[in-house]
Amino acid sequence: MKKQRTSKLQVYLLEEAQLDIWEAKSYYDAVVPGLGKRFLLDFIHTVQKIKANPFSFGFRHEQFRPANFKIFPYQIHYLIQEAELNIILFAVLHGFRNPNYIKSRNK
Repeated sequence: MKKQRTSKLQVYLLEEAQLDIWEAKSYYDAVVPGLGKRFLLDFIHTVQKIKANPFSFGFRHEQFRPANFKIFPYQIHYLIQEAELNIILFAVLHGFRNPNYIKSRNK
């Protein structure tokens, strides 16, 4: 039953998460030109994994589920609103960043 519903889930990116992405992209482009593009491709790949099987990632911090990037040491922290059929991307954080940072966004 859940597999059927996951195909209808819409993905929404919070403005703060969008800023996380652009800050990381800018950083990687400053390190090596073009590396930011690879970061964005890794982000897109991770979003596709989430959308394909959003329930496969376990809870880590309250209602948030982290999904690891394949190449870069980042995670997408998201939640699923089953009733509304939404996936909300709250943050895109480096793996060493304190995930409690997300709580300030959830107010």
